[in-house]
Order: sequence, then structure tokens, then C-alpha cells
Amino acid sequence: AAHLTRQLVLLQRAKIMTIHAFCLDLLREYGYALELDPKSHIGNEGELNLLRERTLEEVFEAAYKEPESGLHLLLQHYSRGLGDDNIKALVLRLVEFGESMPDIEDWLAGLLAVYNQGQAAIWQDYFAEFMQDELAELGQLCRAAATLAKDAGLTVYLSLLQSDAAALTQIAALAANGDWPAGLTALAELGFKRLPAIRSKVEVDIEAKEKVQQLRKQVKDGCAALLREASPLLNGTLSEELRSQAPLAEALVNLALAYYQAWQQAKRRRRLLEFADLEHYALRLLLEQTPDGPKKSAVAEELSAQYDEIMVDECQDINEIQNRIFSLLSCEGKNLFMVGDVKQSIYRFRKAMPALFIEKSRRFPSYDPAAPFPDGGAKIILGQNFRSRREVCGLVNFLFERLMSEEIGEIAYGEEEKLLPG
Repeated sequence: AAHLTRQLVLLQRAKIMTIHAFCLDLLREYGYALELDPKSHIGNEGELNLLRERTLEEVFEAAYKEPESGLHLLLQHYSRGLGDDNIKALVLRLVEFGESMPDIEDWLAGLLAVYNQGQAAIWQDYFAEFMQDELAELGQLCRAAATLAKDAGLTVYLSLLQSDAAALTQIAALAANGDWPAGLTALAELGFKRLPAIRSKVEVDIEAKEKVQQLRKQVKDGCAALLREASPLLNGTLSEELRSQAPLAEALVNLALAYYQAWQQAKRRRRLLEFADLEHYALRLLLEQTPDGPKKSAVAEELSAQYDEIMVDECQDINEIQNRIFSLLSCEGKNLFMVGDVKQSIYRFRKAMPALFIEKSRRFPSYDPAAPFPDGGAKIILGQNFRSRREVCGLVNFLFERLMSEEIGEIAYGEEEKLLPG
């Protein structure tokens, strides 16, 4: 009881706040080190949107006036005679996503290196995942066509549709195992035989028949599109094609970089901040750049010494830069306690990265109360649910076991994910 009473008294000294509130406090105390105006504040959405549009227009106007600007090259390939709105939207999307990275300029340079150096391996990994997802979707269409054919009495179609679905499942398995070349070869050889003719004397559901044929055509067209996308991989010309696209990639990256730098300067002049700025400025305070690479700053060391424990809730909704901030505030991660549930991730539109939490949950061993706590950390499954009746937990488990997979939901709904009535 005495211990709990003391903890209640000390609770008022704990910094319980959102990540952005913490970063804002940090900037108020140490912002002078970054030469931030003390009157800097979070701008309202309308004010920021107007400034963003004006800044983007100014960057594009400057690019138009420069004869050697890459914007002219981008317009030749992407404007389709409809102006530059699609290129502006692409620049905004690129910068918006890059702001969730610890160093947007370094991230943009990395994108450009893929093209300049013809780094085909990166695209191969991406394509294997893309191919697996596409084949899974096409297989579902095939099975839907088979189900519809069976229900409508179109039994003459069943064997072929089921055979197609099984073949696509096998090809998807090859892609999942990383053997996309064998998968593409098998896909090219699939052929798709014509659906058998139905005798004119047999009564059929015309609407169902046309729907089945339409679904199968979607599958055939999807497979053909996949093979077209894969042609540089199959022909071994991907590296060459990437290098040929390097001038376009460089033009886009340079335009995005020019906009990002102008945008930062425009906000500084008006003493405005976005939530993403809070994280980036906080990271600059916590990280020191040295000839040997980045290391913890004196500010980070000072703050680390103040905290016995750093507890992060809703960890499934953090991004890369937030993850870096938590790591720098901790003592090499040893006093970092993170709670999350990937099934509850709802902020991907704000650049949340559930994959960060998934990676941690796979990396850490399960906690064993009978054994010493591992030096590298451990995973504790909070499986008991004290809010819902047994029937509700059972229904949720029943549905999620059938709906969730690594392809849909990013995790398989196994024993660790099940809700146990508390």
C-alpha cells in the first residue's frame, strides 16, 4: 500500500502525453539550438494549405523559367496535354510520405540511386510481393466464378474453373517462396483453355453464364497484364530499363527536393509548424551528425538519464521517425516498454507503419516468467480480454481466423492473436 501511495504521488511528475506534445515541449526548451523562433506555432489547416499551394506554384514557376529544368522532361512524358496538375500531385505525395522518414533528403537520394545504379534486386523483391498479391486476387475471382457456375447448374464449366484456380494457387506459392521466375514461367504456360460449349437444348441461367464468362475474362486479362509487367524481369533488361528512366527519376526527385526546401523556408519565415516538423526538429535535437556517422546528442543523453522507463501505447501506429525518437530517448532500448495491437492499426493514412511493430513482435522471444528476463528484451502476450463476454470473444476469433492473413491484415490470426475471456 505504501508503494502504491508513493507511485500515485510521483505520477504527477510523469510526462504522460502524445508524441507531438512531447516534441513540442522539447522544442520550447531546446529550440534555440536549432535557431527556431520562440513564437513558432502549429499552423491551422487552412493557413498551411494556402501556403503549401503558393509555395508549390512558386517552385514550378521557377522551374518553367529554367530551360534545362527537369520539369520540361516530365511534362513531355506525363502531362498528356492536361497541364502539370498530375506532376504537382506526385511531388506533394512524394514529400508527404518522405516526411515520415528520419531524413527525407537522404530518402529521396536513395530513391534516385535505384535508377542511376539500375538496382534491379529492389524491384525484384517488390515484384515478388506484388505478384503474390495479384495471383491471390485472381485466384479468388476464379473460385468465385466456380461457385457461381456450381450454384447456377453450369457444371460443364466447373472442372476447368477449378483447375485454373488450383494452378493460380500453386503459382502464387512459388512467388511466396521467392521463386518468381518459375512462377512467371508457369503463368505463361497456363494457357487458359476455352470454356466448353453448352448445348442449345440445355436450359441455362443466361445472366449467371455471362457473369461466369466475365469473371474468367478478368482472370485472363489480369494474368496477361502481370506477364506484361514482368517482361523486363523475364528478359533480364530491368537494370537497363531502370537506368534509362534515371533522367525522369532525377527530374522528379530534384523537383520534390526544391519544393521541400522552399516549403520549410516558407514555414520558418511565417513561424509556422506542422506536426511532422515537430518530429523532425526533435530528431535533430536528439541526433548528432559526426564524421563517424550519427550518434546520440548531449540533449538525448541528458533526457535518457531522466527516465527510468519509457512507455509507448498504440505502438502499431508509429512511423519510422517516431520509432527513432523513442530509441534515442531510451537506454539502448533496455527501458523501452511498447504496447500495441496490429489489428487496431487505423492511422496508415497518417503514414503509420504497422510493419515496425510486426517486426518487433517477431524479433523478440516470448516472455517466460520462470526464466531470467532476456537482455535483449521479450514479448509479453496480453491475450486476455476483460471487456467482452465469452460469446463475443468467440465470435471475433471465429471471424478473424477466416478473414485475417499476412496478405489481408499483415498478420495471420494465430494462437497469439486470439482473444481469451478474462
